[in-house]
Amino acid sequence: MKNGRTFIYNAFVLLSVTLVMRTVGMYFSVYLSNRIGPEAMGVYSLIGSVYGFGVTLATSGINLATTRLISETTGADAAVRRRRTMRCCLGYALLFSTIAATALVALSGVASYRWLGDARCQRPLAILAFSLPPIALSSCLNGYFTARRQVIKNSLTVFLEQGVRIFLTVILLTRLLPAGVEYACVALALGSLAAELCSLVVLSLLYAFGSRRD
Repeated sequence: MKNGRTFIYNAFVLLSVTLVMRTVGMYFSVYLSNRIGPEAMGVYSLIGSVYGFGVTLATSGINLATTRLISETTGADAAVRRRRTMRCCLGYALLFSTIAATALVALSGVASYRWLGDARCQRPLAILAFSLPPIALSSCLNGYFTARRQVIKNSLTVFLEQGVRIFLTVILLTRLLPAGVEYACVALALGSLAAELCSLVVLSLLYAFGSRRD
């Protein structure tokens, strides 16, 4: 009965967070479109097509793998096995995300000039590359909390991440938008990078304090 209530509670939290974040994301996209214009939105969409491939390579299924491995750690030595498993998962995430980030930085010029046909994409792509390790590590930690049925921690982090992204993006756009489309995209990239770093720091602190009580 307790497991059933926990499942329903976690499902409700995830559903609520998803609905709220989708709504906030929709209004923020409308704000960005009105603020930076269709040309800058188009350029950033091109950047997102390459960046999305980098995120896929960086995460490499680590969220699901972590959830599965942690959920299977039972027994008297479960806490020790969980910590050992998390070290392996975090190392895996860091390795693949570093490779992906390095490749994205190295290929940002080629991707901008030859693939996307717009030189203004290079600088934002290079900035976004640095967000790949935080994304992968955060994905790993999210998998841990999901396996431990502590999705409220994931949810709070999502709210904080989105808040940081919106706040910093608005401030950066105020300063960089007059410089043109490229710098508008740089502002968006910097806002995303800061948000991912903030999310990783919070998740790491939650994991560090939580694992001590296991």
